[in-house]
Amino acid sequence: MRYFGILLLPLLACDSAVPVGTGGRDATPFNDARADAAPEFEDAAAAPDAVEPVQDAGTSGCTSHAACGLGGYCDDLSGGRCLTCAADDEAHCGNASSPPGCQICSGSTPECSAGACACVNPAPLSWVRLDIRGAAPSPRKEHSAIYDAQSQAMIVFAGDDGSLRSDLWSLALSGTPAWTRLTPTAVMSTPSARSQHGAVYNARRRSMLVFGGDEAPGREEYVWELALVGPPAWTGGPPDFVGGPSTRKGHWFVQSSRSHSSIMFGGDVPLDYQKGPYRLDLDVVGVGNRWFNPASGTRPSATVGAAAIYDPIEDRIVQFGGAVGTSTVIVDAVAILSNVDGQPNWGTVNIVGPHPSARRDHSAVYDSQHERMLVYGGFDGTAVSDELWSFDVSSAPRWTRLTPAGTAPGPRRGHTAIYDEPRDRMIIFGGDDTSDVYALEGESCR
Repeated sequence: MRYFGILLLPLLACDSAVPVGTGGRDATPFNDARADAAPEFEDAAAAPDAVEPVQDAGTSGCTSHAACGLGGYCDDLSGGRCLTCAADDEAHCGNASSPPGCQICSGSTPECSAGACACVNPAPLSWVRLDIRGAAPSPRKEHSAIYDAQSQAMIVFAGDDGSLRSDLWSLALSGTPAWTRLTPTAVMSTPSARSQHGAVYNARRRSMLVFGGDEAPGREEYVWELALVGPPAWTGGPPDFVGGPSTRKGHWFVQSSRSHSSIMFGGDVPLDYQKGPYRLDLDVVGVGNRWFNPASGTRPSATVGAAAIYDPIEDRIVQFGGAVGTSTVIVDAVAILSNVDGQPNWGTVNIVGPHPSARRDHSAVYDSQHERMLVYGGFDGTAVSDELWSFDVSSAPRWTRLTPAGTAPGPRRGHTAIYDEPRDRMIIFGGDDTSDVYALEGESCR
């Protein structure tokens, strides 16, 4: 697309950065998922347990972990003893980069970080409705939302409030939460009002990309980019490439933090081969570009209203739920697109034990602090859900239903969710006829 120099390429391919090279988790059971074959989980290596303290540091009566100094923690905050980490990790734990209260070393990771230390007295998981004063977006559904890491804000675009919208809002998440309506400029034109589109955040360019959706004149196949560096500005529009994906709505659009490419799949399309996946690379300039969808394996049958996250440690996309085209068939399946930045391959995952019911129009985020996918809400064809589920991507794949304290957001569909990494919380906005904002907080060392 000449307007902002993109190339549409074949998909041949906490706070801590993930290496781009080889690696990933050790013995992650569904790393090597093969098409039409369920991976084995019995030999999955569990995450390392916390190393028990081996020595009494000699201090008693402590009421905080900080009082125990480098490499120490307090075993009882009401007046306990200072204990130390294992000797081989002591020099790396409890330093300035370690979160408060996260000073017990675990595993063999030499650096002290949230992933290398076990949490002492974590805050309980709880729902909190954010008190936001002033102007706010209208109640809406089927909008999009991304998290801008630089401004620490959630950017909300378009949606359906009874009419299709094209407005753009920013919710500041650092300090006192506040909505601001953005009025971006445009190089040539701006995206029309729409719903059921996809949006991702490109960290390298600090921009939001928007593709597809239902719009006033019909469905659209253009890619739009909202630059967030300086005053917001739209670029993009009618494509100058051939062989692009067909118009669609209800698809998912996910960003790879390794290659900074954007992956799109599914949606309401007439033919199976049109589902994708497709990859969009903004770092290469070209004219007459084409889309490709060469992933091997069997594509998931349910692709409308599904939700997906990108797991950067294993370079894979995890998809859950969705409806089969325009039918009433809704599924509870988990599909894996592995090796996203290499030779992508679809695989299936067999889940044993409790799991969420079939649903569509739910939300999903990747919780990097706890290496899990958080799924909320959705529609099962009869009722709208208010359930919160966690899918573990770090070891044996399993679902866990979470029941946080506090007042939950309530049943909703067509809402959006983002992960606010600096504060380790999930933020939910909108859905159906709501405009409230909820935060899922806790389970962190604070």
